[in-house]
Amino acid sequence: MRDEISRKNVTYQIAIALRQEVEVLEAAGISIIQVDEPALREGLPLRKENWGAYLEWTVNAFKLATSSVRDETQIHTHMFYCEFNDFIEPISALDADVISIETSRSHGELISSLKVNPYAKGIFLGVYDIHSPRVQVLKHNQFWVNPDCGIKTQKRSLLWRILLQRQKPFVSRYNKLHYN
Repeated sequence: MRDEISRKNVTYQIAIALRQEVEVLEAAGISIIQVDEPALREGLPLRKENWGAYLEWTVNAFKLATSSVRDETQIHTHMFYCEFNDFIEPISALDADVISIETSRSHGELISSLKVNPYAKGIFLGVYDIHSPRVQVLKHNQFWVNPDCGIKTQKRSLLWRILLQRQKPFVSRYNKLHYN
């Protein structure tokens, strides 16, 4: 990162670039777009009294990157490293339609905590380790079951092949819009 530009301004510059990519994806017909990990916890200042300002501009940067989509386009985000219980307010403020949260190693602790700290929108529960060949299946009307790293999967898996096959028309339209 350049020393003469603040971290906040660099974050906003990245958000503008992401916004352009999100808009191109949406124009290509993609109706579910995942913007990963806004690093709510990882970038926190050491002094707790500075957390509020940091969280405000990180949430605003995420919104800058994602808020231009139509209502019918879903924005997903992946929260692998974030402590859900400690950051429910900033996570909710992101205004993502669906959050993806790693739960494969936490033994369901997060699921129990949702009773204490409810989240009003959709939740992807990462219920199986992406490095494991075994896939677990759960059903619930609010939860989407996915690997512990959002939509990242092993290349050799059946799910990966299905996703790639289904994305071919979107990738083709994206390339035509973005590179022509």
